[in-house]
Amino acid sequence: EESVMGTLVSRIKARLQHIRIGDPLDKAIDMGALISPTHRSRVHGFVEQAQAQGATVWQPQIPLPRQGAFYPPTLLTDVSTANVVWREEIFGPVLAATSFRTLHEAVELANNTQYGLAATLYTENINRALELAVKLKAGVVWINTTNQLDAACGFGGIRESGFGREGGLEGMLDYLRERDAWGALGVDAAPRGAQQPGTAAARLERSGKMLADSLSATAPAAEAGDERRPGLIDRTFKNFIGGKQTRPDGGLSRPIHDARGRLAGWVSRGNRKDIRDAVEAAFRAEKWCDATAHLRSQILFYIGENLAVRRDELAARLGRLTGRKAAQSRAEVDLAIERLFSYGGWADKYDGLIH
Repeated sequence: EESVMGTLVSRIKARLQHIRIGDPLDKAIDMGALISPTHRSRVHGFVEQAQAQGATVWQPQIPLPRQGAFYPPTLLTDVSTANVVWREEIFGPVLAATSFRTLHEAVELANNTQYGLAATLYTENINRALELAVKLKAGVVWINTTNQLDAACGFGGIRESGFGREGGLEGMLDYLRERDAWGALGVDAAPRGAQQPGTAAARLERSGKMLADSLSATAPAAEAGDERRPGLIDRTFKNFIGGKQTRPDGGLSRPIHDARGRLAGWVSRGNRKDIRDAVEAAFRAEKWCDATAHLRSQILFYIGENLAVRRDELAARLGRLTGRKAAQSRAEVDLAIERLFSYGGWADKYDGLIH
């Protein structure tokens, strides 16, 4: 915060004055060298650009080893959000510091970048930390620590810091496929090293047919008995968030089976970020309350009309997933449509008048 900025900078400078640079295999050393002289030149170029764009550069007067791509720890203050070091990843011992006045301003400053691998929060107030953690656009958020990895917790970035996860359940799913899913793909789940039945030509023909089927399966099943499979091509099924089809953060999908255990379709496997995006979209939907009664009525009628057009399809899908009889499924779909038309009709009527 702005009130403690001066104290924090003074303490950082005092610590950097005593930092030890040298062989990283020596346990008494705090910081080693960069990966190459070329990268050292790149880091120095960032520092020079930052200074040219108004930043104040401070480096401790400490000796550096003569051999190796060593670079002194650097503190940059008076850094604006338009500065290159604020927007780009440096991958070097360079700290860009700035202050904020409110929590909202802190979040805006932290998210003002195209990257989002990890973030760290330091605070004495755990409630404030939890409040800010869900607002930071980063794949991993640490509180009062940094670079703490756990094999049970997925690690990965968002935006231009990549996609997917390493470790945790998300990381395992990249290398696993459910046993029933192999059968849905038409692949024989034989033990490793076992010979597949048929000649090489037959196996090639079968693989070509599965590939053609996967390319043609571009739409979900429209009939109750149709069990189209995603094919050998790894397709990513989307989420519907905020009125748009969005790619799941983890890039994973999972099969959905009907009441008889048959494959009914595939859906994306969301993670915490996907849930957070959905919750944020729900909060933005509060504009519905500001819409006119007539507009709300027309939207409800529109939804009801579209459901009525697909009445038979929805009833068939509902019956297949739940195992209910066709009459029960149609009755449930009809009731949903009837309620939409009823609420649409009452949306702009109150006090006995039409508004």
